[in-house]
Amino acid sequence: LMVLEPQEVPGASFQMSFSAVLALIAGYEALRPWLRRLHGDGALWRRMAGHLAALALTSLLAGGASAPFGAYHFGRLQVYFVVANMVAVPITALWVMPLGLLALALMPLGLEGPALGAMGWGVRAVVLIARNVTAWPLAVVPIPHMPGWGLALVGVGLACLGLWRTAWLRLIGLLPLALGLVSPWLVRPPDLLMAADGKLIGVRAGNVMLVEQAPGASRFTRDAWRQFWAVDEPGRLPFEGAADGRVACTEDACLLRPRPDAAPALLLRRQAPAGCQQASVILSLDAARGRCRGPALVDRVTARMQGSVAIWLEPNGARLLTDRMERGDRPWVPPLHHRAPARPEPAQPSSARATAMTRCASLQSSKRSSWSSGAHTASVTSEPAVGSPASQRAAKSMIV
Repeated sequence: LMVLEPQEVPGASFQMSFSAVLALIAGYEALRPWLRRLHGDGALWRRMAGHLAALALTSLLAGGASAPFGAYHFGRLQVYFVVANMVAVPITALWVMPLGLLALALMPLGLEGPALGAMGWGVRAVVLIARNVTAWPLAVVPIPHMPGWGLALVGVGLACLGLWRTAWLRLIGLLPLALGLVSPWLVRPPDLLMAADGKLIGVRAGNVMLVEQAPGASRFTRDAWRQFWAVDEPGRLPFEGAADGRVACTEDACLLRPRPDAAPALLLRRQAPAGCQQASVILSLDAARGRCRGPALVDRVTARMQGSVAIWLEPNGARLLTDRMERGDRPWVPPLHHRAPARPEPAQPSSARATAMTRCASLQSSKRSSWSSGAHTASVTSEPAVGSPASQRAAKSMIV
């Protein structure tokens, strides 16, 4: 799969599936003696308890191994996944899948309807379980964005735990695994974000995200930022007033200070206020060139040229990272400046039309020379004079 479809490797489905399979194989191999004793001869209740314990272990191993990859891609950690799987997995294995196979076998005969209907009842039961468990308190915990190197360490740690057969070599994998799991809290997320279309600006003020948006701003981008920052539903920057002591707005601008120890940023709505040069960076949803000279400017034009922009506010200024900087200068990245398209050459006339135009020009030239030499009277001798002879002859001699 990695050779034939390498584009699937960075995807969530590939990473979560393979990590779950790796954990199941390694976990059951390591716990084989305990599982044999659990499934040994004994009373009926003991055998039933053994099957339930094996089911819980399967869910714990698969869910625990795939949880870091789910947190990386979706920014969420499902706390009660073991409980949900304890009920949903038996329904899927004993109800949904057998009826699905039966419907597949009956399709050539056109009799799959009842089997598909009964299968749908099982699918609805699984969905109902998922919704109910998700509604429990603290069922979903937002996780800050995990850096790429953190996810790589998690993968290395899981590979060591699952592939090495020597015990002490397996234990070595715990170090990169632990470091990768805590990596979301070891890196500092950006304080400000600008969307690639220049229609959305996000401010992270503590555990709150405030946005300034233009008409047509992408809701998908806003939800992705909320997931990236691990915050609740975003709010709007106030039209006037303060918010959380870190944002102060007027109808012309907003002073943004998401970090008390860092230089502030300025969001322009209209004209730049006095003292705007003291800001570390200026943001605007409009084209704001020339409104305030000095600070770095991130406006609609910047976003459309450089892509999305992430900004970290520092005590001595601002640090910017754009999408173009991240992608680099590669053949598939469009160049920053495009050459103006050449003007199309005027269409050349056809040969017949060119001949007619040449004859017309020659006739005009001969008429003008006749008029200038006083021979214009000969050109109108065949026509009777009307009105004033001089004016009529002069007018007719100019007509081609």
